Amino acid sequence: MTRSDTALRPAPPSRRRDPPVAALVATVAAAVRLLPVLAGGGLRGAGGYDDGVYFTAATALVHGRMPYAAFVLLHPPGIALVLAPFAALTRWVPDSVAFALARVAFVALGTLTAVLVARLGSLAGGRAAALTAGLAYAVAPAAAYAERTTMLEGPANLCLAAALVVLLARPVLTARPALAAGALLGLGTGVKIWGVVPLAVVAGWVGARAGPRRLGELLTGAAAALTALCLPFFLAAPDQMTRYVVLAQLGRVRMAVGWTERLAGVVGPALGPAAAPTPAEVALVAGGCAAVALAAWSLRSDRPARLFLALTAAAVLTLLASPTTFRHYGALAAVPVSVVLGLAVQRVRDGPVRHRRAGQALVAGGAAVVVAGAVMSLGPVNGPFPRVLAAAARRVDGCVTADDPTALVLMDTLARDLARGCRVWVDVSGLTYDPARPTHGTPRRQDRPWQHEVLEYLASGAATLVHRDATGLDAASRETVAGWPVLAQADGYRLRAPGP
Repeated sequence: MTRSDTALRPAPPSRRRDPPVAALVATVAAAVRLLPVLAGGGLRGAGGYDDGVYFTAATALVHGRMPYAAFVLLHPPGIALVLAPFAALTRWVPDSVAFALARVAFVALGTLTAVLVARLGSLAGGRAAALTAGLAYAVAPAAAYAERTTMLEGPANLCLAAALVVLLARPVLTARPALAAGALLGLGTGVKIWGVVPLAVVAGWVGARAGPRRLGELLTGAAAALTALCLPFFLAAPDQMTRYVVLAQLGRVRMAVGWTERLAGVVGPALGPAAAPTPAEVALVAGGCAAVALAAWSLRSDRPARLFLALTAAAVLTLLASPTTFRHYGALAAVPVSVVLGLAVQRVRDGPVRHRRAGQALVAGGAAVVVAGAVMSLGPVNGPFPRVLAAAARRVDGCVTADDPTALVLMDTLARDLARGCRVWVDVSGLTYDPARPTHGTPRRQDRPWQHEVLEYLASGAATLVHRDATGLDAASRETVAGWPVLAQADGYRLRAPGP
């Protein structure tokens, strides 16, 4: 047997199927993702920003506007392609309905990822590992938050989990699974550039365990998928794509937030960078970190766990090193951390009887921390968007602008305006991240060219909705907006007619 045919695991995986595990994991995952949405603003609710940007990018794409060449998109094009089928529905149904359907699809996507994580637990450990890993992912705060709507992390994690299942499904890695796993990892990178981290870790693991031939096949699959996904867009606008996708990410100003906010989405309640965490939240995050660290330590000599330990370490280091952090970023670590927890539980279950009671106590304590963090993250998300504004916007004879593209989607004016050739800024504030701007790095409220540009865009329509504080309008710009006549208002939103 050659080095390339070396077994990836010390023993063949169990062939036993256990549908109740998959059904339970799927039920919990779907509920954790969908119920907070329904309890909040519903599937046509508002409150995010990035999810609206991605759906707007996809809608612009199906109307013939190329990312990077025609508008700012700070990520690889994969998310626009994933959402393109739903964006295409805007030709027949209102924008907000197509957006709601996309959100449901992403809930289903996250549910499938949880089932695949359970499968990883089964392949690398057993039934206890499968159940624990699947449920851990199902309730992981950052993953659940991201997969409630159209965020990058949903398809990226699905690609990672599917790639790992393909790699581990058989005890011996052959050419076809290596190519397929590489292609999946390449597609994940084409959705979110952070995918290069798990790709590098998996590549190193395959090279060490199965030899250079299988490593070459894995990298070939990844390169082929990534090239097919990105090359058309790169050829259309090579300079802009490089600036937006790579340089703009590397050049972001580092947020002044601590490890609690950076790791919260991995092991505790999902926190945003805006408010300082409470003592209870800090305690939960610390307890979660301790639980994961103990789980990892208990698996330090377990051969099947090494890949997941390496992926966990790489994800945590990435989260700590990232210039920016938001509550969904912790989803990067959700797949490997969930499997590590599952394998640790399996180890306790299968370990010596004399150690089992202490291990069970540790598992119970860790489970309590994980569940408490998940429960704290289950509050309603988003808020209702007033339909009266949508009715008023549809009556506007002309283009509609907004400082949050989600508002254009929820007012059902996005596809109409794109079809009319209206000016649409897909990512309004994303323009300020362009490293080619002379004022790049200047806070928006102090950036005079930005104030002029964004006001010019908002005033270019027959009606506009200005609502997002993070747009960064200064006092003078806000005063200008406040002077525009109000066409309709509800729940703090105001649709205005820009003045001369």
